[in-house]
Amino acid sequence: MIKAYKFGLSVDDEIDDDNNNEIKLNLNTNTAFDDNDYDMDINDLEFMDILYAEDYEDIENHSDLRLSCFIHSLQLSIRNGLKNASYVPKLLKKCQALAKFAHKSSKITELLEELNKHINKMTITRWNSEFLLIKPISSIGKTDLELITSLMDNPIKFSNNDFIVLQELIDILQPFYDISIRCQAETAVTASLVVPSIVHLISHLRDINPDISLCLKLVQQLEESITTHFSGIINRLNLVDVVDNSAYGDPIYFIAAVLDPSLKFLWIRDLKLPVPIENRLKQHIIECVTTISKQILIYT
Repeated sequence: MIKAYKFGLSVDDEIDDDNNNEIKLNLNTNTAFDDNDYDMDINDLEFMDILYAEDYEDIENHSDLRLSCFIHSLQLSIRNGLKNASYVPKLLKKCQALAKFAHKSSKITELLEELNKHINKMTITRWNSEFLLIKPISSIGKTDLELITSLMDNPIKFSNNDFIVLQELIDILQPFYDISIRCQAETAVTASLVVPSIVHLISHLRDINPDISLCLKLVQQLEESITTHFSGIINRLNLVDVVDNSAYGDPIYFIAAVLDPSLKFLWIRDLKLPVPIENRLKQHIIECVTTISKQILIYT
């Protein structure tokens, strides 16, 4: 329990022993927008301005602090990846302009209702706002979208490549969205989900790479961004020496994962490591558990 407080865990936390199945990271979740969502300026592409852990030192509720740290770090990885992928910002700007006009035009609103479609407003106050913006737009279809954009004062044209990029963006970002929602669930123990989530994402980017044609740069940028923001986890996965003060370098993240009865070592399979390397990684984690156990005995 030495470091439990650091993760927003307490001795009073309840665990649902009836649910021993492996946690599913893929969710089907619909997120609605409030009426007072921030309206974007079509002349500027906006990405969320996210504060990092050191900006929250004075927060009294340390449970919220630790939860925010992981979600913020994950969102920073997404934001940096999107900003550094050359083709993506231009397309997002088109989507933002369309969303802004759509929510001011009664004609477009009526047309969307006829098509049984909707377009979300862009907001800088919500997680995954870029993903929630592009997903409904990509579902409209090229012909119907051209009809909708023709009603704009300054019509926007979505090229064939734009539609390919939109679909690839959704395929790439869907797991990021699923994980961010999963980790904000009231019943989730965030500390135990951190390492399996990062493993899931790096494995996803590795596996999806052959199927991507126009967003390969985004995949590369996301991989680099995850490596930067979660360097401690990545180094431990690669069996590289890690200092505890590196980004997510504390071994407790691995310990929390393997001690979670719904996770254990199951997440390691996603890495597709050779058996000797996988065994070395497991042994390293077991040694971390042993070390922490000895520290607990000393303090108690």
